[in-house]
Amino acid sequence: MKTKFLLLFLLGLLELNAQTYSYMRQWKISDTTYNALFGNGLALDSSNNVYAINFADDRIRKFDAAGNFIMQWGKYGTGNGQFYFPSGLNITSSGNIYVVDESNARIQEFDLNATYITQWGSWGIGNSKFKSPTGIAINNTSGDVYVAELVNNRVQKFSSSGTYISQWGTAGSGNGQFNMPNGMAIDKVGNVYVVDAGNSRIQKFNANGTFVSKWGSNGTGNGQFKSPAGIAIDTAGNIYVTEGGNYRIQKFSSSGTFVTKWGSKGTGDGQFNYGPSGIAVDKAGNVYVGSWGDNRIQVFSPDIQTATEPLSKPTSEVLVYPNPFTGETSLLFHESLNNTTVNIIDITGRQMRSIVFSGKQTVIEQGDLQSGIYFLNVMLNNQIINTQKIVIQ
Repeated sequence: MKTKFLLLFLLGLLELNAQTYSYMRQWKISDTTYNALFGNGLALDSSNNVYAINFADDRIRKFDAAGNFIMQWGKYGTGNGQFYFPSGLNITSSGNIYVVDESNARIQEFDLNATYITQWGSWGIGNSKFKSPTGIAINNTSGDVYVAELVNNRVQKFSSSGTYISQWGTAGSGNGQFNMPNGMAIDKVGNVYVVDAGNSRIQKFNANGTFVSKWGSNGTGNGQFKSPAGIAIDTAGNIYVTEGGNYRIQKFSSSGTFVTKWGSKGTGDGQFNYGPSGIAVDKAGNVYVGSWGDNRIQVFSPDIQTATEPLSKPTSEVLVYPNPFTGETSLLFHESLNNTTVNIIDITGRQMRSIVFSGKQTVIEQGDLQSGIYFLNVMLNNQIINTQKIVIQ
């Protein structure tokens, strides 16, 4: 009874701090010293296996979520399944892998076992032709594939089989124009986000290429960029951008509002000596970042949010107390919710438990969960409204 009273008191008086991220683990991409990772040089499949471009050796490497090597494929050449400076890749929800084969000016498609399926593209400026393609994004609802080109300063849209649909973009700094577009990502409703690297900004378009909004400028402040490269979107719609020039990652809301940042120049844990580039986010909110000159992938997790100030936040705010815990902990919300689901996910992305409740609070029991780090995805109307990191002692 005393615990419940304390929790309700905290809920009435406190609010959550801005989220921060902590270093978890890392591993080498390959034995090659130099490895360029472009904006879409890193991707995750539905099992949280990690795929990384091995730029210097013209191949793709696959790891599990802990960094254990699984397989690799590709070599220098122009044949099917061969590459000449691969620069990006993306994976559909059904498991097909699209690879940007930059200097061969084409897109190649593979299954999860690296079996070659098809390809399209050639060098040039016409429809279905490419000059230095880099960024690639996939709409998992329609299957459409979007490709950004550094030299042609445009985005081309294709069907899943490579049939040309449309394009947009010219060289410049106006809305819908580009100066070396790099990484790309697509949100749940089909909006396309493009890292407009030379203009130090992010541009947002609808699925047909109509300009929606933009944010960013050259600089070191919050919401500013120096050599932005990669972009990823989590299940809640938050946007993550890597910056080679500022040696950091910035996180934004879906509307482009700055949320938090982390990273600095260096060779230590959580640092980037040559600048971060490829980036991906798993269902638990863990962020995977590849840095080209460092030849490594680092993984970061969202920190436990603590309560410090008077609460005046919307429904999505949640307090977990106690945390860390042994036995049980409680989740408390600002408002009463109906038919809310809490999924408990381990650090490899596996769902361990699912709880459905209504009201302002619920109890999470340890049960058969082992000691360690877990993530709580709070879902309302089939949308994730909050993700929390918990620690079981």
